[in-house]
Amino acid sequence: MITAIPLLEGAVSSHFTKADNLLFLDASGNEIARHANPARQANCAGKQSLLTLLQQQGVTRVIVRNIGEQMLGKLLSSQMPVFQSRSGRLQPLVLAGSNPGGQLMI
Repeated sequence: MITAIPLLEGAVSSHFTKADNLLFLDASGNEIARHANPARQANCAGKQSLLTLLQQQGVTRVIVRNIGEQMLGKLLSSQMPVFQSRSGRLQPLVLAGSNPGGQLMI
C-alpha cells in the first residue's frame, strides 16, 4: 500500500496540484520516495504527468487538503481513493496498517 501526500514547504499542501513535492509512504509510514510535482508549473499536460507519476509509483491512496473536481474524478477513476486532511501538519497522520483498527486518521 503506497500513500501519496502533496507537500508545500514541508506541510500538506492546501491544494493538490499546487504542491512543490509529492511524498510517497509505504504501509508502515516510511518515506519511500519524494518527487517534484510535475503539475506545479505546467498546464493540463503537467496534470496528466502528475497522474502518470502516481500510477508509476503504485499509489493506492492519496491524502489531500483540497483538490479540484476534475483531478478528483481522474484519481477516483484510476482506483485511487482520496482522503481529506483537515490539517496541514504531517504529525497527526496515522496510516492504516500502523494502528490497531486499520483506520486512516487524519
